[in-house]
Amino acid sequence: MTNATKYALIEGLLPFTLAIIIVALIDIYEYRCEREDKDVIDDLDERLQKLEEVNER
Repeated sequence: MTNATKYALIEGLLPFTLAIIIVALIDIYEYRCEREDKDVIDDLDERLQKLEEVNER
């Protein structure tokens, strides 16, 4: 393969590779947000249960 062919191949793969990286980063970000939301919801559930126990007394 000539150098020109190698560079053309690299130029063609570069945008594709960047797109895959961007999509992967977006997925990771969404996963972290969902996990944090779940932690907040779990914490709120625990607080509500404690308040209900206090109100029952």
